[in-house]
Amino acid sequence: MKKIIITLAVLFGPLLGTSSFAMELPVPKFTAGISGHAGILSATGKEFLRNGEGTLSAQGVKSKSRDMFIGYGTIFGEVYIDERFRIGYDYAPNDLVGDTVTGVHASKTAAQGGTGEADRTQKVQVTLTDLNTAYLAFHSPIGVFVKAGIIQAHLITNETLDSGSQYPNADLNGYTIGAGYERPISLGDAEGIFIRGEINQTVFEKIALNATGSENTNHINIDDISGTNAVISIGKNF
Repeated sequence: MKKIIITLAVLFGPLLGTSSFAMELPVPKFTAGISGHAGILSATGKEFLRNGEGTLSAQGVKSKSRDMFIGYGTIFGEVYIDERFRIGYDYAPNDLVGDTVTGVHASKTAAQGGTGEADRTQKVQVTLTDLNTAYLAFHSPIGVFVKAGIIQAHLITNETLDSGSQYPNADLNGYTIGAGYERPISLGDAEGIFIRGEINQTVFEKIALNATGSENTNHINIDDISGTNAVISIGKNF
């Protein structure tokens, strides 16, 4: 994360340091507002199906990639360090509920080297809660800004597995970078109102989950959770 922030500072430092900021207007102390997010979250993972002895079962290893549309709202606040630099915090008060994914684990017959047991229908649904982001933003005099931060969420797994096993919940940690444009707007007599648009890229760390609740010792590796989203915000400087 330090490397990202240093890189952004080097790339945009000349722009952010222009003399256009030599103004006598007072610098706001903080900013608050609301945002609407819309984008795509992608995940790629592997499920290792093992029996009670820990050996790979007849169903083997299942790999799957999935893209999920996400749309949600957040509230944010920012503290001004000076005209250019802001420290911000963004929080989603509502859960992000994913679609239910249904899959069938087909059994192999004895002739195929399997057990001949019945096919298993599995249903999996995940929910993201407590999605929050802490970030550092660099704003230029012309309204262009860049930002980088850390993002955290809690992953709740809701599954119906024929084996009776369950996967535990997990914490998600990652980083986000983005860029956008902000401009003031007029709303009657209200002062300090602005609107901004931005594009953010988010990458979460890998996670690994072990099943519990049955003699099976199934295991999931999720190696790639990332997404791109567009954000429209409205806020006020104080």
